[in-house]
Amino acid sequence: MNFQGTWRLKRYERRRADGSLRLPLGENARGLLIYTPDGCMSGQIMRPERPRFQEGALAGGSAAEIRAALLGYVAYFGTYAVDESARTVTHEVIGSWYPNFVGSRQVRHYEFEGPDRLLLRTPPRASGRETQTDLLVWERLCD
Repeated sequence: MNFQGTWRLKRYERRRADGSLRLPLGENARGLLIYTPDGCMSGQIMRPERPRFQEGALAGGSAAEIRAALLGYVAYFGTYAVDESARTVTHEVIGSWYPNFVGSRQVRHYEFEGPDRLLLRTPPRASGRETQTDLLVWERLCD
């Protein structure tokens, strides 16, 4: 079990309690997850097909462009701790694109498939009237 290194997203899926499957950021979601030896982490995931801003300036996007940019991107950074007995990794969020994540603890159940594939699952959580779990499959990019 070696979390340290840089990981590239291979798949991001969301499964509902009824078994239905969704790809929240599309079939071609891209992402990078970094775990440092001293306990820091950073993760980013995006929908690559997000529309570009017509005006071409960061502050010049329309409400629809800004919404699509925000909803097509997930990112946070902080520290991490591994609990081998529970098979969880906990991300203590210091900063995030989503303000409500700041100061939160994001717990993920982990599984390694060989030395170069890492599966992270969210605990089941309520979303409206449904329960869902996310699965992120990562492939080691470099140590």
